[in-house]
Amino acid sequence: SVFNLNLGLKQARPSDKHWAYFSQKDHSFFRVGFYHNFAAGLAPSGAGSMYAEVSYSSFKPIDKKKIVARIERDLRKVGLISNGDEILMRDINDIKYAYPIYDKNYAEARKQIMGFLSEHRITPCGRYGAWKYMSMEDVIQEGRIFAQRCFL
Repeated sequence: SVFNLNLGLKQARPSDKHWAYFSQKDHSFFRVGFYHNFAAGLAPSGAGSMYAEVSYSSFKPIDKKKIVARIERDLRKVGLISNGDEILMRDINDIKYAYPIYDKNYAEARKQIMGFLSEHRITPCGRYGAWKYMSMEDVIQEGRIFAQRCFL
């Protein structure tokens, strides 16, 4: 599962990154991204928008009452926000089923699901639609291909 915290900042933090991964165990998040670097329209002019993602499971639980404060502390620790940054909004998305689970039934189950969707003229797209792990880059590329095929 993934606990996703979206932040709206009064000022955009200087960064040319779209997203960055953090593998260190002392950081609460594994990925941080900057929406305003994807597209300027994803934040008001001069403002910033970013997200931080924290993975969790029954084997690696998180305290949902304390995780937002910890994420913000860790963002300050790595220099992605400063003590002077004003956070205008916080939006939480708690994604229980963030990643497909591959088990011994996966291949047959996916085959049946794809067959059902095809019979009903439904085109699966993206990680959830295609029932497979896809990186953000893969999802964006698949979305472009789908849009070109359907709308151009």
